[in-house]
Amino acid sequence: MIAERIPEIAELTREEKRELVAELWEEVLADDDSPTDEAIERLIKARMANYEQNPDAAMTWNEFRSRWGLEQ
Repeated sequence: MIAERIPEIAELTREEKRELVAELWEEVLADDDSPTDEAIERLIKARMANYEQNPDAAMTWNEFRSRWGLEQ
């Protein structure tokens, strides 16, 4: 496991670990020149259209976590 080779990761706070993951993911996406899966792209567009037609049906991430018992 990479984290075992970099012991400083274990010392990071939860928030710092989240930031690290986000930064790494952004870097991975920036380096990825593969085309977007068409099915995923259609799904995203459909969900965005649904949101634009009914924005009040959306919920925040905190509301979602609370509704599904995922509160930390």
